Amino acid sequence: MREIRLEIVPRAEWPEGLRALPGAGLSGGSGAAGASPNSAFASAGPFPLEGMLYLIRGEEAYRCADSPEGEILLSALAAEKTSPFPETEEEALAMLLKGCSRERMHSLLREFGISAPAHSCVTVLRCDHPSGGDLCATLRDLAPMEEGDLLIPCGRGTIAMIRQGDDLEEITEFTQALLDTAEEEAALRLRAGIGDPHNGPEDWPRGFREATEALRLGEEFHLSGEVQTYRSQLLARILREIPAEKRKAARQIVFNEQTEKALGPEVMETAERFLESDLNLSDTARQMFIHRNTLTYRLDKIRKETGLDLRRFGDAVVFRVLSALPEDVG
Repeated sequence: MREIRLEIVPRAEWPEGLRALPGAGLSGGSGAAGASPNSAFASAGPFPLEGMLYLIRGEEAYRCADSPEGEILLSALAAEKTSPFPETEEEALAMLLKGCSRERMHSLLREFGISAPAHSCVTVLRCDHPSGGDLCATLRDLAPMEEGDLLIPCGRGTIAMIRQGDDLEEITEFTQALLDTAEEEAALRLRAGIGDPHNGPEDWPRGFREATEALRLGEEFHLSGEVQTYRSQLLARILREIPAEKRKAARQIVFNEQTEKALGPEVMETAERFLESDLNLSDTARQMFIHRNTLTYRLDKIRKETGLDLRRFGDAVVFRVLSALPEDVG
């Protein structure tokens, strides 16, 4: 995952906008308001200011870049700092999702009566432009949740959904249906990342990391689809390990200004559809409503401009790997 730089800022160095916030005088129970660290403001979680996220804790503030990963990190710190012993089921679920000792896990499940399915899958739902309402409550109204399914707030515009079962295809279809319903009935544009199916709550943190990573890889590699699954991103995970400069140089071998201008978007789309159809000429032509000879002409044009004949498996693999690299890599 992307590295997050976390800084501790003493009160004397707080920016003016931070000092002006209501409740910024909290000081662990000794401030002007006499509030305790568990007050509503102190446990409200991070908030944005001038491109950064801040989390006030007494005479200090935690600060990191305003990003989804930073939001998750500061939200976890908020839960840990303000409530070492969760007072609500929501706080307990957040702690289980972040990860804790096996003894604490069983204690939380027992104390809050949380029903944890033997097999489950963690999905991270993200709304890039939240309206300010209760996103979790909205999704509960929209989603046909089953016994054992859980929704957990994870910061501004981010919800973790724990869905019971280990059928990744079924969970993916359910998630896509939820996204479609949210857009149609609540005007909410959501994206989703789904981790691999795992066992009980001891694996929730791993699933949460995978789901968050699936979302990030979808953005970084411009992968199509609103729902991204960690399992389907093996190629992207491998390519990410290659240094950015080398990835950029490799992509330029085939996808450069000259070839892309010569081929155009229509031919590039044809190549994509041909690969998606497992190199089947007839299926590709039928899906695109074009004549087989037209398809052959376009594939010949690709071969002429790039030196890769997509009808040959080896060339198709090279084309697929290079096309998977983001255009703005590096």
